[in-house]
Amino acid sequence: MNASNESLIETLSSEDLSLLESISITRGFVDQEIIFHQGEAAHCMYVVADGFVSISIDEQGVSHNLATLAKGSFVGEMALLGKTVRNATARAKGNVTLWEIGYEVFSALVTNDKLIADKLNEVHEARAAERIKIMLDSCLS
Repeated sequence: MNASNESLIETLSSEDLSLLESISITRGFVDQEIIFHQGEAAHCMYVVADGFVSISIDEQGVSHNLATLAKGSFVGEMALLGKTVRNATARAKGNVTLWEIGYEVFSALVTNDKLIADKLNEVHEARAAERIKIMLDSCLS
């Protein structure tokens, strides 16, 4: 997955960006630190403010790297959109700064901002398709 195509920050006006930063909680992670595990309950999503995040899934005991996300990308939205558990593991690659957006704020953003909702849905669909592809490849091999 191409992280540059997923930049939420690039789609926002400077006012929206300032608002997003002000309503989020800034979290720091060190190299290889787990941000969240596959199968965990979801209560928030993250925007990568600085650094890189590796996304992987575990299928039948085999870890598959899905993507490396860069500044401006978002992660964790799939579980919030689907109201399910995390379907992947996110891990810091180097030192990472993330903006944590809780479920209530996320819900308000998706409801009130069509641009953000469209961007989240676009990436959600691409990520779901990638996960299905990996699961099928895993079953066929």
